[in-house]
Amino acid sequence: MLLLAEQVGDPMAIAAALSSLGAAMLQLGEIESAAEIGERGRALADSRDPTLYAVSCCSLIACSSALRGLVDRARVMNRECVDLAAKGDVPLFRAYAAIFSAGVSKLMLDVATTRSLAEEAVRIARDLGFSVVADTATIYLAWCDVQDGRVDEGVDGLGAAFDAYLASGQRIGTSSYSLPVIEGYLAAGDVRHASELLDRMLAFIAETGERIVEPEIHRLMGECLLAGAAARGRRTDAIACFERAIALAEAQKALLFELRAATSLYRVRPKATRERLTRLVARFAPKDDCVDLRAAAALLGS
Repeated sequence: MLLLAEQVGDPMAIAAALSSLGAAMLQLGEIESAAEIGERGRALADSRDPTLYAVSCCSLIACSSALRGLVDRARVMNRECVDLAAKGDVPLFRAYAAIFSAGVSKLMLDVATTRSLAEEAVRIARDLGFSVVADTATIYLAWCDVQDGRVDEGVDGLGAAFDAYLASGQRIGTSSYSLPVIEGYLAAGDVRHASELLDRMLAFIAETGERIVEPEIHRLMGECLLAGAAARGRRTDAIACFERAIALAEAQKALLFELRAATSLYRVRPKATRERLTRLVARFAPKDDCVDLRAAAALLGS
């Protein structure tokens, strides 16, 4: 697509190819490549005439920035994504911008912003029948409910919305959308369902190559092992899961996931992990403050 678009010299066709290519690279876990592609597509955008391709490229930059620990850049690009879509009169663009940005905000564990964006996505989607957007936005809203302490209500909503997404026939992003569900099960103490869904996602990753959240899948497997009835006997296995998550995140250059996995490992093996976690915290710029960074710093300071 990209080669043909470049031969023709059509900027919109190039942007369309770039947004599709960038989305594929991101799902494959090629985070830096996705960021570069997103920047190329954004440079072609006309701010006076927003397109879905431009919105998608802004979202690519936001998501890849968040994963690499460039939190401030991610927030800036999230706002640009939403503002760009708002300049047009196409509700679908605004719905996608809201749901894309909600996903990035959830990635950074920003509950308030995730809720606000997901509510906007649901409002547009339900009014106009964009069922897949509504399902994914409902996943984020239910995750927010769990984070706000309404665990039972949130878990019910997560399961229903995730099932609806799968029933739609959609595939892309399945592993990412599973994470809030797994986190909900763990918050409710339902280790069995969390473990079952993690196993399904490992099989899905092996089948599709959708590796964007593979480090988190392994980290959550470790958390499941520690939360089980026989947690003491599974400490070694949990440590192996956290180490695997760290290695995968490092290979992807996903600093945010690397920090999160190292924080989980620190809680189990603090003395051996302290230096590693300290180095990871130091790699974040002061402007890139986020929930994960504060959690890690609090552990190191305790």
